[in-house]
Amino acid sequence: MGGILHPLIILTLQLSYPMRKLYICTIVLIFLSACGDSLDYTDKTLYHFRNTPVDSLHISNYAVLEKYDLLMPYSVIKRGNIYYIWDETSRDSIIVRFNTKDSTMIRGISYGQGPGELLPSIKFRDRRDTLFIYDTNRNQYYTVDENDKYLYISKYKTYPARGKDAERTFDVRFLPNGYITTGLQGDAWLATYDNRDSLLTTITYPRYPSFENVPNRELGFVYSGSIVILSPDERKIISASRNGSSLFFGTIEEGNRIREVKRWDYQEPELKRVRISENDYAHALTINTIEGFTGVACTDKYVYAVYSGRTVATHGLGLQNNGEYLLVYDWDGNPVRHYVLEIPLRSVGYEEETGTLYGISQDPEGALVEYKLNEEGL
Repeated sequence: MGGILHPLIILTLQLSYPMRKLYICTIVLIFLSACGDSLDYTDKTLYHFRNTPVDSLHISNYAVLEKYDLLMPYSVIKRGNIYYIWDETSRDSIIVRFNTKDSTMIRGISYGQGPGELLPSIKFRDRRDTLFIYDTNRNQYYTVDENDKYLYISKYKTYPARGKDAERTFDVRFLPNGYITTGLQGDAWLATYDNRDSLLTTITYPRYPSFENVPNRELGFVYSGSIVILSPDERKIISASRNGSSLFFGTIEEGNRIREVKRWDYQEPELKRVRISENDYAHALTINTIEGFTGVACTDKYVYAVYSGRTVATHGLGLQNNGEYLLVYDWDGNPVRHYVLEIPLRSVGYEEETGTLYGISQDPEGALVEYKLNEEGL
């Protein structure tokens, strides 16, 4: 991009003021038109944003992680100049503390059956300045701690599957006086509990006509990768599907009960009934299933959802997990504006103090990517 803009800037400076003004306006109109024309508004999710402002968002910082022997990065949490990266290049060191100021790294935390080790399939996140890992196989939360040589984990709390028809918990989010779960839990996409593990409320899965004969247990696996986040004050919630494109906006009311604010079921996952044994069938995702939301971040004012719209059939296995559209909503679920990202993201975070939107990309290579938003967070 820099190689194209440089000669245009030189040419602009050589023009007289009236011609320069006309020239700049023309270039801006062409740029915005090209940006809008590149969007496929036949996509049901993007169609919802057709009447909101659209722009391209260009990277402000970019680091190829292969240079640091990080070949399989999944997500990242930013703390000033420090990035905590979940990377599965080595089973012996899945969390890396990377200081961008001096490029120093501290590694630690491994997969395994022993003390201080995790089983594969984790969730990595932060809350109130503490880093956490949720081991979905053990239903165990750990804090991530560190010294000047390595990272390690400490047991925090166990969250076994609770409630009627609950078999397994896929994710847990803390509430001030309880918690929220996703998993194999009957027809519940989301369930809230108090600190005594009593079930309070449930939110059902998206209900598309094509789901009529799909058992709840199979829908649980379809939506097992859903992204659940809370607002900074932990009084608002959003759940975003990875398979298909669905968003749920809600508030956490008195007694940790969820109240629905808005629900957008844009696009159902494509399921096919397949034989798994001589007398048994199940529903499986097809390669034409749209990858929905690859990451979600928020402030008290806005929700930033990275949307893919890709499929395995169109982009290949793995690349469909990268989203090139940043969709901005308010907490009432209304579309505010949207962007086309210069480099797609498979995870996203937002540092409000610096206006930095950041994340991991794996398209075409593992990279740490940053974008800058304005003072209003747009």
